Amino acid sequence: MLTRFSRRAVQAPQRLAAVASASTGSWMSQCRWQTTPPPEADEEPKAEKKAEEPKKEEPKKQAVDESAAKIKKLEEQNAELKKELAYVQADAQNARRIGREDTEKAKNFAVTGFAKDMIEVADTLDRAIEALNKLPADLVPAEDKSFKNVLTGVKMCDSVLMSAFNKHSISKVEVKPGTEFDCNVHEALFNAPATEEIGAGKITAVIKTGYTIKERVLRAAQVGVAEKQ
Repeated sequence: MLTRFSRRAVQAPQRLAAVASASTGSWMSQCRWQTTPPPEADEEPKAEKKAEEPKKEEPKKQAVDESAAKIKKLEEQNAELKKELAYVQADAQNARRIGREDTEKAKNFAVTGFAKDMIEVADTLDRAIEALNKLPADLVPAEDKSFKNVLTGVKMCDSVLMSAFNKHSISKVEVKPGTEFDCNVHEALFNAPATEEIGAGKITAVIKTGYTIKERVLRAAQVGVAEKQ
């Protein structure tokens, strides 16, 4: 009996230790199972992140498209402004050119009105010289120096006037009988019968000499023109 009791007494602590160790292992295993997250819990956030990535890319793409549209619009506006600037520069150049031309014309033709009045003086001097040269020799003695002095003085006045005309680019239009009629520089006052020497459409007589200023007609030559009868 003592032997059986002693065996039970010895085996009892061993059983208690085994039960305690078993219970401790089961408790630890439960703690480990509870602390370790299930594999499904990690996979769900990853799936959500993958689903959210396209949503983040869409705003970026939209911003890039808007920036490209703004750049294109600015480029079009820049091109339009360049065209307008080119037109403005061309207009400014034309205005400057026209201004220079007007200034030059005003400078060159400032004496036009005065020159037209002085042409009448030139006509009078020409008629005086022509009349003095046509005087008969019996009316003008060869020894009479007064007549020669008058003729010389009239010719000198005409020469001084022509010199003043030349300074302002005013010159005579050389016209003589037989010259072809030109309506640009000639003014027909009358018609005369054509002859063998002077055919139709040619000048038969010069009434007044023409003048030009800077290649512009100041006064057309007044002439008679031959025509067929």
